Amino acid sequence: MSEGRSLSDISATRSVRLGWWLSSEEHDPRDLVQQCVAAEAAGFETAMISDHLQPWVSHQGHAAHVWTVLGALLNATDAMQIGAGVTAMVRRHCSVVNS
Repeated sequence: MSEGRSLSDISATRSVRLGWWLSSEEHDPRDLVQQCVAAEAAGFETAMISDHLQPWVSHQGHAAHVWTVLGALLNATDAMQIGAGVTAMVRRHCSVVNS
C-alpha cells in the first residue's frame, strides 16, 4: 500500500469495469461479432475472447482462428477494448501475440 494513503483512499480512486466474455469454442465467429456489437451497444467497454485450438468437448463444436476473429471484432465496434483472455502460447508465434 502507498505510504500516507489509506485503503479507502485507494479504493475511491479505482472503478470496476465490466466486460463481455466471448467464448470462441462455443460460438460461430459471426455470432461472436454480433455478441460483441450488442455488448458495446449495451454499455460494455471491454471484451475478452478465448484462444483455444479445439473445443473442450464435442458439443461445443467451434475453434476459429481467434486472431482473425479479433480483427473482425475490432472492425465491427467503435471503442470497445478487446483482447485474448486465454492464448495457446505453444502454438502461437510471439510476434502475433505481442502485436
